[in-house]
Amino acid sequence: MLRHLRHLASRIATGLFLSKPVRALVLLALVFQGTNFVFDWKTLTFRSQFTINEVVDAGDNRHYWGLAKNLLAGNGYTTPSDDTFMRKGFPTYLRSPGLPLFYMVPLFLFCHDSGYEIASSCKRELWWFLYVCNVLLLCLGAVYFYKLGRLLTGQPTFSFLGALAYIIWPSNLVFLSHYFVGTTADVLVTPPLIWIFYVVLTNSRRFGAVMAGLVLGYCMLTRVYLVLLPAFFLAIAFLSRQAALKQRLSVVALVSLIVLLPWPVRNYLVFHEFSLSSQGGRHLWLGNNASARGSYDGLMVNDFAHPERYPPLKDLNERYPGLIDMSQYDEAQASHILRGEAIDWMKKDASRLLWLLWRKLAITFYPTNFENGNKVNIITACIFLLFVPGFALHLYHSLAGLTPRATLLLATPIVCMCAVTLIYYAEYRARFVMEPFMILFAFYGVCHWMVGRPMISQKPAEALRSRDAERPAYFPRSGVGSNGGIL
Repeated sequence: MLRHLRHLASRIATGLFLSKPVRALVLLALVFQGTNFVFDWKTLTFRSQFTINEVVDAGDNRHYWGLAKNLLAGNGYTTPSDDTFMRKGFPTYLRSPGLPLFYMVPLFLFCHDSGYEIASSCKRELWWFLYVCNVLLLCLGAVYFYKLGRLLTGQPTFSFLGALAYIIWPSNLVFLSHYFVGTTADVLVTPPLIWIFYVVLTNSRRFGAVMAGLVLGYCMLTRVYLVLLPAFFLAIAFLSRQAALKQRLSVVALVSLIVLLPWPVRNYLVFHEFSLSSQGGRHLWLGNNASARGSYDGLMVNDFAHPERYPPLKDLNERYPGLIDMSQYDEAQASHILRGEAIDWMKKDASRLLWLLWRKLAITFYPTNFENGNKVNIITACIFLLFVPGFALHLYHSLAGLTPRATLLLATPIVCMCAVTLIYYAEYRARFVMEPFMILFAFYGVCHWMVGRPMISQKPAEALRSRDAERPAYFPRSGVGSNGGIL
């Protein structure tokens, strides 16, 4: 075990410190993030003074911090606050445990003297801890984005430009620093996902696949909508003819499910529901009701406190008194009722449901960003427009055998999030995990348009002889076979 860990640490150190493009990307990520303290990239204006936003417990984060505090204080996984959806002191499964487990670390390190409360004496340390973690994860994502770009295009220049686009992407540059309190979970899982796909496509060692499975399991405990990824991995492993790829996909998927399993088992034992979250029914209903518009309806969410203002909520409140304010129902009961209401509506109004599905996809791919309203972002718009022909071209090349079909795996986060969107509703924040992979395919198309046919041929050995090939190679010799196919 120690030998494997030393080997992994050696490979990470080699990748981070010996490669000039990688060093440059890390430096650029740090420089651009540093500018956030003096320049507001959202409004493109200079700040009046060096700015540090020490707010760490705004929005949903106050619940996550409260759960972490209860765990450290020995109170178990119980609700820390009293609001519409969480009754203080009761066991809960409204929110998954990934973030609370992460938040336990800085609370234990810096807030022990305050009884794990976020006091003024430790708030700055908490902020810096989270900010440094997010920036380090951004660097990790940029490094492995570059490596995936080399894998996909065979061109170091375009891979570097793609990684630079990832660094300055609004979800990273604008919202990571002073707005990160609302997006910590999504920022937390996206860079590890990029690394996981690199491991799946290049690492022939079983230990690497096990580590990737452990990380994916934690990512699913942090954002449960990623639970479809192991299902895709197992399906592709079943269809794959490549023994090494089949093994890696199976190991990653099974290990991640093993990590995830204790959480729904605990929920079954406590709430008699084998579920990942009690929010499932609520979110299903929010995205599928008579007044649903396909997006995260802020008006409806805010009116949960005043159901008389919103007809569907008023109707629910009349038929189920005490449901909206959770005074007569617990989490499991409320989730069951709302799930049933959503399913009944979908059965009754199939024509509107079809319209709603198209609207959800349209909102998902609308080129704006989280907390940016309906204002189109030029960087997002360009990448989204380039993504469509880039992915179509890569799909054609893969099916024609010009590129290894295994790289089609990079589309699974996009498919996964589109599926989640169709089931529930569109929200720009939930799109974070698919955006890096859209950037990859966009630059694949640009590379082909400017350079010509793909540099990666049917035979990976030819890529190894390329003068620009890096180690580890695009695919190990024990990975994709000579036909380059996955099916």
